[in-house]
Amino acid sequence: MKLKVIILSVIIILWQNSDVYAYTDINYTITVTDKSNRPVQYATVQVVRTKDGTLHYSDITNADGTLVIKKMEAEEYKLIISHINYALKEIVINVNESDNTPLQVQLEHKSELLEEQVINVNKKVFETSNDKLIINVKNSSIYSNQPGIIQLLSNIPGVINLNNLLTFRGNRKIQFAVNGRSIPLTGAAQYDYLQSISTQSIEKIELIEQPGSNYDMEGDVVINIITNQPKNIGWRSSVNTVLGTAYSYGSFLPSANNSISLQYGNEKLFWSLGYNYNYSEGYTNINERIDFNALKNFNQDIGFYDRGENVHNPTFQLQYSFNKKHEIGTAVNLNVKHKNTFLSNDMFVASDKIIDSTIATHSKENTQSLQKAIDFYYKWSIDSTQQIRYVIDLIGNKKDFFINSYNQFWVNNNHRDEIIAGKSLNDIFLVAQQLDYSKVISRDARLEAGAKYGYVNSKNNVQYRNETLNEFVNNNEFEYIERTFSAFVTYTQKYKTWNFNIGARYQSRSFETDNSHVQDVKKDFKNIFPNILISKTFASKNRISVNYFKRIVNPVYTNLSPYDYYVNPFTTLKGNEYLKPSITNRVDISYDFKSGVKIKSSNYKSKNFIATAQIQDKENFTQVLMSDNIGNLFSNSLEFSYPFMLNKYYMGYIGTGFEYQQYKEGPANKLGYRSNKKLIYYLFTQQEIQIPKLFNIELNGNIITPSPQAQFEINTICYLNIGITKSLWKGKLDAQLLLNDVFRSLKYDGWVYGNEWLSTYGNYKSSRQILIGLKYQLLNKGKLKTEKASWITNEEKSRLPK
Repeated sequence: MKLKVIILSVIIILWQNSDVYAYTDINYTITVTDKSNRPVQYATVQVVRTKDGTLHYSDITNADGTLVIKKMEAEEYKLIISHINYALKEIVINVNESDNTPLQVQLEHKSELLEEQVINVNKKVFETSNDKLIINVKNSSIYSNQPGIIQLLSNIPGVINLNNLLTFRGNRKIQFAVNGRSIPLTGAAQYDYLQSISTQSIEKIELIEQPGSNYDMEGDVVINIITNQPKNIGWRSSVNTVLGTAYSYGSFLPSANNSISLQYGNEKLFWSLGYNYNYSEGYTNINERIDFNALKNFNQDIGFYDRGENVHNPTFQLQYSFNKKHEIGTAVNLNVKHKNTFLSNDMFVASDKIIDSTIATHSKENTQSLQKAIDFYYKWSIDSTQQIRYVIDLIGNKKDFFINSYNQFWVNNNHRDEIIAGKSLNDIFLVAQQLDYSKVISRDARLEAGAKYGYVNSKNNVQYRNETLNEFVNNNEFEYIERTFSAFVTYTQKYKTWNFNIGARYQSRSFETDNSHVQDVKKDFKNIFPNILISKTFASKNRISVNYFKRIVNPVYTNLSPYDYYVNPFTTLKGNEYLKPSITNRVDISYDFKSGVKIKSSNYKSKNFIATAQIQDKENFTQVLMSDNIGNLFSNSLEFSYPFMLNKYYMGYIGTGFEYQQYKEGPANKLGYRSNKKLIYYLFTQQEIQIPKLFNIELNGNIITPSPQAQFEINTICYLNIGITKSLWKGKLDAQLLLNDVFRSLKYDGWVYGNEWLSTYGNYKSSRQILIGLKYQLLNKGKLKTEKASWITNEEKSRLPK
């Protein structure tokens, strides 16, 4: 009997205290997203009991950013959420049976480790951060409606397009990157690679004026093109077309850009097929006058008429995740291009206003190129704080250029004709391998390191033949072999109100040439490129930053070829195998106000600056244009930028500044500026007017005056864009209208002291362009859930997955 009483008493006591000794078995759901409500996969969630600090549970979120925490008790827990690309976050929760509402947590991107104050402008058309300007192409009718990527890049603030040569503010070389990886090509091969990127595949573009050590050291600024990286989207397909015409020099020049894509993605697999076709025509006119002395002068009037450039770009992309840690992917891009150009050039030499000789040249140029690019990557997420990524690129670029010129000479009333047939064959093979490692050391510290190896083999054959005399003008072969190796390390640390980003990159470049008629050249360059960024944030949320970095500009492969390229009977282009790299040291000081206003001062010096030198023959009235190291370039600039929002219907961004430049030439005076000092003014402005339920209107404009571009003083470059977007058929169809106006005048006023002659070069170009774009969503069976904003336009609704 006593035993029964004891057992019954124990049962009663256990029942009364069951909340202490038994689990309530509560399942708690957490969803991890970024600031745009996009799910964050592979985020590590650690659940710690606050009463004793013991670990209760740990796991990784799935593709939807969701994790179910099982067997939780009714008590207080601390959640520690971490991810390699985001800042660490800690949350304290109280779990009870009556309320287990799913918890949604937003993570700050790793850029927040440096307290980059991202300011959303124009519905996120523009964002500014500590070291870059971000242009969200998808949100802009002006940028997304451009007929090709070269036209799109030409509209970036400060970028100048001179005959498809893109520079920043006239004389600063641009390094292009795709998804954070530098494009391992230069010159025309890089231009072909860029053309293989469809404008419809671009998510956003970053203009980085203070690039870190994780980028190649080539170029003064970096433009990083970020393409769409969708996952778990289900089936998607779209058709895009942009049709238009430009009016230039009294002619209508049609253009077209058409693309189609098909995509599928689930938690493990993503693949994409695409095809893009681009067609464009163009016309350029150049007038040049060269005064040899007080009596003799040379005049020419050149017209370039591009009778259609056809570019075909089929693409394929594949990504596969074996599990939460291992992922592989590959991409294949083809660029097939064909271009016909007609050139007319009327030239004459006059003595004391009396014409001595006249030459009329009519040429037909035919360019064909094929570029094959394949890349493969492997990504290993060791844990939530460490990641290793290996990438290999294989690129083959073959370009054939043919020209037939018919020259008519009239010298002292004597007439003769000649026919020049030429061809230039270029075959490039490139291999680049890159290995990167990143580790989040703590909430306030991050380490990145990597190494890269590259191999380039460029074979060139140049032939020009005088068909009339049945003899070669020249027949040369040139082979260029380059090997590069680089390694970098970057450490980021936040300490109270201070932020430090310290890095360095070692870069080695060796090359050798094999020439058919001149001496071979072998060279080896090694250098270390430091990068230091220090910033302090004050109690007022204003911030001051100081940045020092070192960059390099290497000669383009074709500029190292020592042979002549025939232009006309008076002008020849020539390579220079003795070109040296140009080294730039730069210091930036910037102050960011809480309101978004930013003021920046920059100072840099470029040693062995590379430009086109003129070598003239005064007696025969001919000239050779050749790339050379002309001396040093010094620059000081002061910039101001401000994103503003008057109300929810009208937003904008403005950037303006001055830059003082001075060239100090070597003793040869190869550049020949009459004045080696320049004061440049530039202005960029972007506004957007939103009319709910109707359409959006965008306006942007850019003025740069003047700016040196090799020998040229670009007196004025001014353009104005107006874009209008309207969504139709419940968001399935986006209709866009783009109006573009460009005014550009160029003038070169130089004096080559050795030959005592004055050269003035002028080009006036004004073109107006109208483009109509249509984007139709054929298929959209996505799986992602997107939270809609309380106030949203029709255009924004059309971008949300159904």
